[in-house]
Amino acid sequence: MAADNTGGQYSVFRALLGLALLVQFAALLPTGGELFPAALAPGIAGGVLVAALVAALALAAGCWDRVAALLLVVVWTSLFVHAPLDEALGALAVALLLVLHALQPRAPYGSLAARGRVDPGNAWRPTRWCFGALWSVMAIGYSASAVLQIERAGWTATSALLLLFAPLALWRRARPWLWLTLVGVHVVQIARGDLVELRVGLLLLHAATFDPAWVRARRPERPERLFYDGGCGVCHGFVRFLLSEDPEGRAVRFAPLDSDSFRAHVPAAQRDALPDSVVLQRHDGELLMRTAAVVHLLRALGGIWGLLGCALACVPRPLRDAAYDGFARVRHRVAKAPDAACPLLPPELAARFEH
Repeated sequence: MAADNTGGQYSVFRALLGLALLVQFAALLPTGGELFPAALAPGIAGGVLVAALVAALALAAGCWDRVAALLLVVVWTSLFVHAPLDEALGALAVALLLVLHALQPRAPYGSLAARGRVDPGNAWRPTRWCFGALWSVMAIGYSASAVLQIERAGWTATSALLLLFAPLALWRRARPWLWLTLVGVHVVQIARGDLVELRVGLLLLHAATFDPAWVRARRPERPERLFYDGGCGVCHGFVRFLLSEDPEGRAVRFAPLDSDSFRAHVPAAQRDALPDSVVLQRHDGELLMRTAAVVHLLRALGGIWGLLGCALACVPRPLRDAAYDGFARVRHRVAKAPDAACPLLPPELAARFEH
């Protein structure tokens, strides 16, 4: 929920939160809702559980998700009314995330509610104060947890780290390393089966406090050119993704493969050997194709997409290109062909296209 978060990156978090709750409620199906307060009749408890499953799915998909989040707050917290303190703290972390999601602007890119919108990004930005509030809650929570651990078992390396979290978090440069260290601690503890419910809730809290600025965007000095198949629905979807996640247009400009711009900037001898999907032309004239172009663009965006680009770069290029080519052969069956080579866009976005 950092101020420079984009709609697509926030939608990744929203989907993770929804899917985590979907899995949790699905695990309760065999019980028929027995974990709900005893005041609920079995039939009513089962109905509430089904409603929670539908709400979690709506949250993950991004459709009626703010209403779904408020419903999930009520259902989720009711499960932990009589739970031990450690489990209740994890539940409260998830409940806080649901409340803050309900306060976010609607329909970020990547949500079902934003599908088909003329402007894919729509200048979406998260509510600014939420990010600082989450870091404050996390610092207070870790400090309180450290005090409890010290009272129970004395000083340990983990309790010392938790106690240092708040003062170290004030140092901006220490935050990513502190964040990553605590994520590693929770992952290890989950693998050991130690307070899984609590630590899953804390991992979701960490996901919400990830700052895209920690993974610096590798933007070029001036926008590069992406040539795409104007008759391919998947290529149009990729262009819309870039328009949303590069809202200022600092990374890339666009032109269809069948355009005067493409013929003017790419010699005929090279054009015949190029695939009809996406081709990126760098400033030095080098052409990047297939996954090399995708990796380059993801790194140029930074944040979560930069991490994804680095992960993709670790896969041997022949393997990832083979997968790319396999998908390219069926891409016209995955998405219907667009009505025009250039998507319908507002003037400020249309200016980023060359013809």
